[in-house]
Amino acid sequence: MITHGLSDAMGNPGAREQKGGETVTAAKLFSTTDTKPKDKTFAHEGSKATWEKYQSLKLAKQVPPSEEDNSLFLDAVGGWSEKGTVYGLGNSVNLFCEKPTDNATANKPSYTPSVVAQLQTEVDSTKTELNSTKNDIQQQRTSREEQQRKMAEQQRQLEEQQRQLEEQKRKMEEQKQMMEAQCKMIEDQKQAL
Repeated sequence: MITHGLSDAMGNPGAREQKGGETVTAAKLFSTTDTKPKDKTFAHEGSKATWEKYQSLKLAKQVPPSEEDNSLFLDAVGGWSEKGTVYGLGNSVNLFCEKPTDNATANKPSYTPSVVAQLQTEVDSTKTELNSTKNDIQQQRTSREEQQRKMAEQQRQLEEQQRQLEEQKRKMEEQKQMMEAQCKMIEDQKQAL
């Protein structure tokens, strides 16, 4: 195995940070120790396959590329071996993964903090979507109420115009009757002369 760059994290069993404050994860340790220093290619095909599987699990679980996830890495390498080791992590395994207590769970990954974090992320995402949907519904409701208010105002204006037309029609009818009466009077005066 090629080792370089992470001696602080590997030398101290409780360490989780490199010099400079960078957090060391199982995947970061694996990619650093299983790649060649010159060209950063994987030392062998097994390491490359493991890394590709880890990346595909991250993609499937929608973990952002910049974030690392120890439980997904544990899944990618197949969990704990019967010997109580995890492929690619060597003696540093206890920094990242909780060892199962019995053989029944030896090949199953330990899902403590990272699964909770993933579930919390999913809950937060669902809450965000729910709030967005609530906002959309509220906007639609407000828009519909505004349209109803405008329609009621237009209806009121139409009724007022109808009332004014009826009033004009009534006045024109009165004027017509007055003109007919005047015409009859003029006709009667003509005949009287």
